[in-house]
Amino acid sequence: MAAFSDLNILHIENISTKEKLTLAAKLGYDVVAINVFVENVFCQEEKGKSKKEQSKNVAIPAPVKVPLVDKDIADLKLRGKELKQLSRFTTVLSDPGQWRRMQEKDIQAYDLIAVQPVTEKLFHVGSIFQRSLEKYQICNGSFG
Repeated sequence: MAAFSDLNILHIENISTKEKLTLAAKLGYDVVAINVFVENVFCQEEKGKSKKEQSKNVAIPAPVKVPLVDKDIADLKLRGKELKQLSRFTTVLSDPGQWRRMQEKDIQAYDLIAVQPVTEKLFHVGSIFQRSLEKYQICNGSFG
């Protein structure tokens, strides 16, 4: 039997994410990825600051795991299954230096990492980079 999964449940707050996970369990999904989207992993450039000051890292939130009780996933339990929660980090890449940022511990703590390169050059760099890593996904489109 096929396993159903949703690898893009956007996390905004715990209550709405819990409702989404409960619905996914009712629909028969047994694997979900809770997606944390950060538009830029570097601070925005500010006029009058040096390049070193401009390239400070944005604080990345820790991976999200929403606590669920048995009644939330009762439909899956009836079929003898559990709901597996994965964590997904998604960002837009607009600078080659951001690829290095993807290797840092706060981002590597996620189970899946999805990136959206904004230039063809970054896409090609990402394609080469992705071949050596299991948890990366290069995507095109919106995240909401």
